[in-house]
Parts: sequence; structure tokens; C-alpha cells
Amino acid sequence: MQKLYFLFLFFSSTLFSQTLVGKVYDEESTVKGVKIINITQSVLTYSDIEGNFKIEAKVNDSIVFQSLFHVELTFVPKPEDFNQIIVVALKKVVNELNEVLVKKEPDFKVFDPVEANTTLKNQILEDIKRNPHLYGKSNSGNGNILNVIGLVVKLFKSKKPNEEVPKIATYNELVHLFETDSYFTQKLMRNELKIPEIYTYLFLQYCEAQNIDSKLLSPNNRFVLLDTFLRCSNEFHQILLEAEKH
Repeated sequence: MQKLYFLFLFFSSTLFSQTLVGKVYDEESTVKGVKIINITQSVLTYSDIEGNFKIEAKVNDSIVFQSLFHVELTFVPKPEDFNQIIVVALKKVVNELNEVLVKKEPDFKVFDPVEANTTLKNQILEDIKRNPHLYGKSNSGNGNILNVIGLVVKLFKSKKPNEEVPKIATYNELVHLFETDSYFTQKLMRNELKIPEIYTYLFLQYCEAQNIDSKLLSPNNRFVLLDTFLRCSNEFHQILLEAEKH
């Protein structure tokens, strides 16, 4: 009887659902907003901002991990997986989709005072050689030429590069905005941006990748931010349509 009772407990534990607890990573860090589906039992959840997740499952269920940024992964839990925190490693997608998801940085050259000094000195030297009369010098007036160049160098040294790098709105800031703001609400997310609830995490993750200036989170920039979200939502819907085709 004891053996039969033990066997009954063992098989009943494998037949009824338990909670599978885990954490999602990729090559760089934890992964937030991953869609996690128990195909066997039709249960859906998402990983949180730290990559943690919980989902009802049982042994031999098919658990699928989906993300627009990663290769889809199917995991089949074993009995021992329910007694520990499992680690799920996703592989990033490297294809044309990344070119759409990751906003390309503007192609600009940072001002370099040293390079500018050298270029301008060379230009002045060449111009003085060709047109010494315009500077009131002769071709032998090297001392005066060097004085002119010295003034130019001092002028450029007094000018520091004015490169202000904007602070980018983070995923957490965007989530907080839609959780606390009276204007940017879940209702606006559904009705205006047309983002289904199941894609909320992915959409905000996509918005983070678009390098939105955090200054736009100020109430004074509300309409500019709304226009930015509308643009992002249009692009996001296009990505979803392309993903469905494949």
C-alpha cells in the first residue's frame, strides 16, 4: 500500500499544473517584455523589467518564448525544473529587422579643434604665399605669418566643442509615464496608439530603442511627445505586419 500511495503522489504531481519560475537573459543582460506562452495549456504571461517570470505549467508542457528582438525558443520543463529558478537564454535576431528596430544614429562628425587648427593654418599659409600683398607682407615675412597663425590658434583654443548629448528616456520612465500620468494612460495606448494590451511591453521597449529625448516627458512637451508616440506606433504596427508575413 505504501508503494502504491507513493506512486499515486508522484504521478499526480506530474499531472497537475505547478508554477514554473525563471529568468530570461540574452548575450548582454536580462530581457524584459518577452512573451511567454504555455502552448499546451493556453496560458500567457510576460517577463518583467528584470527578466523574471512565472507561468502555470506541468512536466512536458511546451513553453514558447517570443520576442521581436530574439530568436523564438521552446522549452519543455522536467520535474526538477519546478524546484528551482530556471534560466532561459535567448539569442538576438541578426537580420534586416534589426535595421528597422534600432534607430540609426545621425551621421555627423564631432568638432575637433586640433584638426580645425591644422586645416585652417594650412589654408592661411597657402593663401599668404599666393597673395602676400593682401596681408601687407612679402614672401619673406615668415615671422609675421607665424604671428597670424598664432592668433588663429588662440582663437580656436578659446572655442570648446559645444556637444550636448541628450538624455534618452528609459523603458522604466516610459512605463511609469503610462502608469501615473493623467494624459498618457492605458486608454490612450489602446484607443489612440492602437496598441493591444499584449504588446504593451514590446511597444514601450521599441520606443526606448528610438532614443526619445527625456525632455519630452515634461508636461510642457505633451503634444510633441504624443506625436512621437504616434510615429512609433505606426512603425511598430508595420513591424508586426512584416513579422506576421514570416
